[in-house]
Amino acid sequence: APRRLDEIDADADAIAAEAARRARREAEDDGRFPDEVDTPTNVPARERFARYRGLKSFRTSPWDPKEQLPAEYARVYQLDDFRLLQRQVLDDEADAERVDDEGESAGSELVRAGELVELHLANVPAQVAARYQAMGGLALAAVLHEHENKMSVVHYTAKMHTGLADDVIIRSKLDCVVQCGFRRYVGCPTFSDHSSRSSKHKMDKFLHPGRVCAASVYAPAQFSPAPLTLFALEPRANGEGDESAGLAGCLPLPAVVATGSLLSVDTERVMLKKIILTGHPFRVHKRKAVVRWMFFSPEDIRWFKPVELFTKMGRIGHIVEPLGTHGYMKCIFDGPLMPHDTICMSLYKRVFPKWGRFRFAADEADAAAAEQLQAQAGKVATI
Repeated sequence: APRRLDEIDADADAIAAEAARRARREAEDDGRFPDEVDTPTNVPARERFARYRGLKSFRTSPWDPKEQLPAEYARVYQLDDFRLLQRQVLDDEADAERVDDEGESAGSELVRAGELVELHLANVPAQVAARYQAMGGLALAAVLHEHENKMSVVHYTAKMHTGLADDVIIRSKLDCVVQCGFRRYVGCPTFSDHSSRSSKHKMDKFLHPGRVCAASVYAPAQFSPAPLTLFALEPRANGEGDESAGLAGCLPLPAVVATGSLLSVDTERVMLKKIILTGHPFRVHKRKAVVRWMFFSPEDIRWFKPVELFTKMGRIGHIVEPLGTHGYMKCIFDGPLMPHDTICMSLYKRVFPKWGRFRFAADEADAAAAEQLQAQAGKVATI
C-alpha cells in the first residue's frame, strides 16, 4: 500500500535514492569497462590484491576446488555426482514400491500415492503454532527424498524477468526470496556464467537482461526437476531486506526478478571473480614499451612480474623489470605496440555464496528454543 505523506522519511528516501544511483553507475561502468578496477595509491597492490592470482588460460589452467575453503563449508555436505545419486535414490524407491505391490513385509513402511493419512506433530513451539493459527491453520507438508534434508551448495539457472523496468539493477549476493519447488527461503544468490566448456566460471556482479546465468546459494539439496522463481526484497531504511514479505504464506510477495530451474548440487563448482588492472604506454619502441599507472611502487611490479600482460588490441607480453621508484616498468610484447593501446593484467580469486541470511519462517521459534536450552544448561551448571 502507498505510504501517506506524513509517513515518508526524507532521510531514508535520500539514502535509498543515492544507493540506487550508485548501483546504476556501477552497472553502467561494468558494461563499458567490465572487470576493470583502479590500483589504489594509499595501499600496496600486493596487499590489496593478495588473494588474487594470475592464470595462463582461464579455461585450461588448473584450480584446486578444495583450496582455501571458507568456514561455512564445514556446515555443508559434499554429495559427489549428485545426478547419479538422484538416480540411485529414485531407483531404490521404485524397487521399494514394487516390493510393496507384491505384498511383502516392506510394504508396511510405505504410503501409496492417493492414500489418506493423518499426521501428528509433537513438540511444536508455541510461536510456530500461533503463527499457523493466524494464517488460517493451513500448513504444507512435503515428502523428502533421501539426502534432500542436507545443506549443500545449490546452483540454479536464472534469467532476468522480461517484465522488469530497464533501470532495475539486480546485484549479486542481493537478498532474495528463493522459491524452488515447494521450498521458499531467503537467500543471497551469487551469479556466474553458465558454461559447460570450462571447470571454472566467472562471477557476474549483476544479473544482465537476456542472459542465462547460474545462481549459487547455500540451501538444502533438492532433486530435479524443480522450477525457480526469485523475488527481490525491498530494502529497509537500515539497508536490510523485509523478510516477512516473502516468508509468510498469506502475505503478498515482492516483484519477480528472475526465473529458471535447478541446475546442480555441487560444492566443488569453482566461481572466480575477475579484475583487470590497466596501464598506459609512456614510451614505445617497436615491441618494447615503458608502462605507467598500473602500479605505483617497484615492489608491486616485482610481485606481479610472473603474471602475463595483454592489450586491448590483441598483443601478449610480460614485465621485464621496474624502472625508478614511481611505478614505471619495462615491458615486451609479441608484436609492435601502438601508442594509444591499453595494457591490461587479469587477476582472479575464488568467491563463494553468502551465508547468514538463509532461514525459514520458523527460525524465530528455533532461536527461542535455543534460549530455553541455554537457560536450562545454566540452571544445571548452578546446581
